[in-house]
Amino acid sequence: MGDSTGGYCSAKLAMLQPATFPAAVALSGYYNTLKNNTTGDLRGGSLVLRKLNDLLWRLKHMPAPAVSLLVTTSRDENGPEGHSNTAAFLRLVKPPLFVDSIIQRHGGHNFATWSGQMPTALSWLSKKLPPIQAR
Repeated sequence: MGDSTGGYCSAKLAMLQPATFPAAVALSGYYNTLKNNTTGDLRGGSLVLRKLNDLLWRLKHMPAPAVSLLVTTSRDENGPEGHSNTAAFLRLVKPPLFVDSIIQRHGGHNFATWSGQMPTALSWLSKKLPPIQAR
């Protein structure tokens, strides 16, 4: 589970490593890596790496993974983590990928919004993860 960039990481880990991470929560998560003054170019200019790390591209061009995701946003949230990108992601979902969503009317890209979503997200996640095996 993660928020913002952590939400992207959470969803990406589940989608790329479904045997290890069968479920994930992305609270206002991105669907690709950002390139800005704080990150630089994380892909070193590689178009291949950009595509492979773009969750929307992966859903369009690759088999869907067998994982469960919960994605959240609010209708007034803009930018790469905003409502329009989440709506685009949801339109691309196909089995065996399963995605639930929480789309609030108002909120924003902030801890107040995410802390309000946390109880629901934790409850959802606890139902999706397999039981821990005794060693």
